[in-house]
Amino acid sequence: MGEYEIEGVSDTLAALCGAENILTDFYEDPLAADTLTGRVTDILIEFVKWNNKEIGGRQNLLSGMTTGYGIWMPRDSCVTAEDCTVMCGNIYYQNHFKAHTQKLAQSFNKTLIEVHMEGNHQIKEFGNTYGISMMTIENLSDMDSEYRNDIKTLLGKRNFLINTHPDHMEKVLEFTGIKGIMLAIDAPSAQEAN
Repeated sequence: MGEYEIEGVSDTLAALCGAENILTDFYEDPLAADTLTGRVTDILIEFVKWNNKEIGGRQNLLSGMTTGYGIWMPRDSCVTAEDCTVMCGNIYYQNHFKAHTQKLAQSFNKTLIEVHMEGNHQIKEFGNTYGISMMTIENLSDMDSEYRNDIKTLLGKRNFLINTHPDHMEKVLEFTGIKGIMLAIDAPSAQEAN
């Protein structure tokens, strides 16, 4: 089986060029940096399409496939992350990566983007990126109020997978409601999971 998830545009560029370099390249030679970003986006799109056909065709779980984290997604979907953007602000993401992330996301039936705690400052931007249909969020209970407000404005517009603890479940659902929300809760045993 292959890996269903891919790294996002900024993460792939960071692997190819170095994280610091991709941020400075847009200042030093914006046209060349944008051209490379576009090529990487096109390659990622083609790879995910190949992966959906070749890997997804072998996995076939209820006409879909699962991610490395056990999240079911319909075939013709994309699971991605833009972890490298934790190093830049919202305006930098808007100016240099958003259009490319949007192109990647809109190329598929559904797109899930993973948002790690260090990237919470991008929640609003990711949520306003066309084509993103679901966002994973880490530990809403410990999140700064600014980012909680960003999530509040996106409720009903985006679906969320929220990692939480059994003790925080009720508080999370009080905040989010149940529509478009899936909770991921660790259980120390099969008995407790049941």
